[in-house]
Amino acid sequence: MDVTKAYSQAFHTGLYGKPTGLRGKYDNVRRFWEDEVTRRFISRYLPEGKIRVLDLGCGSGDGYELLTGMTAPGADPPRPDNRVLPGDKIERYTGVEINPHLLEQGRSIYRKHGNVTFRQGDFSRGLPVEEGEPPYHLYLTTYGTLSHCRDAESVRIIADAARHGGSGAVMVADWLGCYSYEWQDLWLEQLPADHFMDYVVSYLLDEEERSSTQLEKFPLRLMDKSTILELVDRAERDAGRPIRVLEIFDRSVFVGRHMETADYHRHPQALRRAVNSLWEPGRRTDLRELRVEYLPREGFHRANEYFRAAAEAWNDLVEYTAQLLSGAAPGLSPAATPPVRQAAELMRSLVAGTASLPLEDPRANIIEPQLAYQLRNLEMVLQRGEGMAHGIVAVLRVE
Repeated sequence: MDVTKAYSQAFHTGLYGKPTGLRGKYDNVRRFWEDEVTRRFISRYLPEGKIRVLDLGCGSGDGYELLTGMTAPGADPPRPDNRVLPGDKIERYTGVEINPHLLEQGRSIYRKHGNVTFRQGDFSRGLPVEEGEPPYHLYLTTYGTLSHCRDAESVRIIADAARHGGSGAVMVADWLGCYSYEWQDLWLEQLPADHFMDYVVSYLLDEEERSSTQLEKFPLRLMDKSTILELVDRAERDAGRPIRVLEIFDRSVFVGRHMETADYHRHPQALRRAVNSLWEPGRRTDLRELRVEYLPREGFHRANEYFRAAAEAWNDLVEYTAQLLSGAAPGLSPAATPPVRQAAELMRSLVAGTASLPLEDPRANIIEPQLAYQLRNLEMVLQRGEGMAHGIVAVLRVE
């Protein structure tokens, strides 16, 4: 296994460019759903004033784009004039990445940004900082970065960041969730230490390409909340500094990358593809493709309970919107929760408000994107931060 080779193989698909719309690394779901969920959970904990950022596993500068794209709550779609952390508020962004192709791409994208630098490094051996390097305000990982590490390595990185950053420093620690519906076949009742899966970046390819291409596999750690808390306790002891867990949240419950690949689940659904379509300008989506057909797995009561409730909320809103668009009298199930009813009322007002406006295809360009935003917001409200999604993220602060 060579993780560098695996990501280089993915890079050479040509689908690592920005943005990529319906497919690719930076598809609509990545930009308007996953990035925004991360931004909204971490934004409340960022230090005030100018900040220094160390981005571990930065890819081509993903953390810089994530941070500078952060907007005030309620801005859907995000607007450039509503940024809470514009580039001039980042004193220094240092991206650390092991893959040379991604480093080259990042340097090309940000060559005119004097506050952005990149370096090649392997963070599994500890925090990659130089002797005498000033502390950072934010130590950032994104999109499963720490899943490349064994638990002892994650403990060392968190402890190193706590020692290097000192009081007030914030760390965003990002792993893959152990109970994502995408890999239901891999669920275990008792999680062993250092529980890894063999991961493959197959989602960038279409079905025919996946069947004809030999893709590199590499191990990624699957994580849950209780284990994160144990690792933070160990890091706190090693660092000799108190580390407070500010937030743990799940991201990408039904729109994860592997929802439709069938690599780890025998019942794939093209939900990410359908949500990508909701955001695609000028494109109408068959809303029937958005329906979640959750199949429970025996022996996992808590996970089944959560996914059933999440799927019911999702489907209620999709069906309600479909009825609105068809001209039928819409209705919600009696068990619909307040977040679903609030989202449904917003969609009702939107459909009614655009009906008489002289707009070019309001369904494709206004109503469907708003449906996607409301589905995303339902996920944020209903998520439990227990590892029941593609990603599980912990926000930590040195006290």
